[in-house]
Amino acid sequence: LLDMVGIAIHGANVSRMSPGSDVAILGTGPLGLCFVQIARIWGAKMVFCTDVYAKTLQVAMATGADVSIDVNREDVVGSVLAKTDGFGVNVVFDTVGSPETNRQALGILAPGGTLVNMATSTNEVSFKLTDLGGERAMRSSSNYFFHEFQTALDLAASARLQLEPFITHRFPLDKVVQAFDTMINKHEHDAVKVILETESN
Repeated sequence: LLDMVGIAIHGANVSRMSPGSDVAILGTGPLGLCFVQIARIWGAKMVFCTDVYAKTLQVAMATGADVSIDVNREDVVGSVLAKTDGFGVNVVFDTVGSPETNRQALGILAPGGTLVNMATSTNEVSFKLTDLGGERAMRSSSNYFFHEFQTALDLAASARLQLEPFITHRFPLDKVVQAFDTMINKHEHDAVKVILETESN
């Protein structure tokens, strides 16, 4: 989990988000959930999150998000613009990296805002140059620096970071097959993070 936190801290630093920013996180897997909390700790005014999975949206709301959007039921662009008086958000973190989330990100990005792509893939996306008008910026980010991992450790030690809500299931090592089945079929088990625990001798 701390690895994900370090990546989120680096992404936030790449975005140059400032206190009072409105922030959207597209995709609330473990990385997206880390972004929810880092954005809040960094002083975000309003935090939006999106996903297709109700359980992670629930965890996001419990750990700092203000608005959750189930993309199976709501239009992301319309919902965010309605709640920001048509302005959009200052920072978007796209943890999915699909053509659809790229379209959503550019559709909700405010003038002068920054879109940070966290998911790299071979997907091809297209957009109009006017989508980046108004001094909007598109960045990419991955991994983290040593000092950012130290920040992750410090935040976890200070209890400002809530990692326990991510962990929905724990299994002993001899139940490894059941643990993987739970994660593979996460929608059936309401799983987010599955932990294998080993006993010390």
